[in-house]
Amino acid sequence: MAMGDHHHAHGPANRGRFVLTTAAPLFVCPPPGPARGAVVALHSSTGIDDAFEAGLRLIACRGLLVVAPYGYFRDGGPHHPPGPAADAAYARLTDADLDADV
Repeated sequence: MAMGDHHHAHGPANRGRFVLTTAAPLFVCPPPGPARGAVVALHSSTGIDDAFEAGLRLIACRGLLVVAPYGYFRDGGPHHPPGPAADAAYARLTDADLDADV
């Protein structure tokens, strides 16, 4: 192929398919061996805190690949301390945002 020639499309690669407007980064926890299945976990108002992460790791130990979208990535962090601030942040998560993140 000559310099400057290219074979990539100029439109979206997923033309005609559902396009997500946002996508959250994921917490991914692989099992210690081959995966027997997978789980998508959604956090509560506190987000992906230490307790939630520990629970995800326990699930992975049972042979499942576990992923959890960081619902609060738009707020700049994975979690909020329990209380009114966490409840308010959780209330701001829209159905459309959650659908896109999952």
